Amino acid sequence: MKHESIDEMSASRGFLMAALLVLACAMQSACSVRQCTGRQVFCNDNRTSNYCSQYEGCSWVPGCVNPIDYCPGNGYSQQNCESYMGGCVWTGTKCESRCASITDQTACTGGCVWSNCTGVAKQCSDYSEDNCPLDRDCHLEDETL
Repeated sequence: MKHESIDEMSASRGFLMAALLVLACAMQSACSVRQCTGRQVFCNDNRTSNYCSQYEGCSWVPGCVNPIDYCPGNGYSQQNCESYMGGCVWTGTKCESRCASITDQTACTGGCVWSNCTGVAKQCSDYSEDNCPLDRDCHLEDETL
């Protein structure tokens, strides 16, 4: 007769518990998970260096921004970028606001504004449940699978 080690028994129990959880979800036709969500954050919303530095993707670097259009940065093709909300341009490597190419504060006009905080803020939905920044306008919401 073969005797299982404690590690083998623990692994078997863990597998069994996971299988039972999946089965329970299937029988209920739904399971709930928690998702990080919240309002969309724009770097130029941040008026102080301390507030700006709290948001991943934002930098306390002055620049010209469009306070309305959100251009997605990396991950978009040139065609998708140029059709996205009309205020975005392809810079050869990423999708940016047309305002981002303006480097002179006096030329930052026509729907563009000068901001001390620039960049593309990481959004609440980009965070996992475990890393959701609850102190920064994000919250956890139950979502049924």
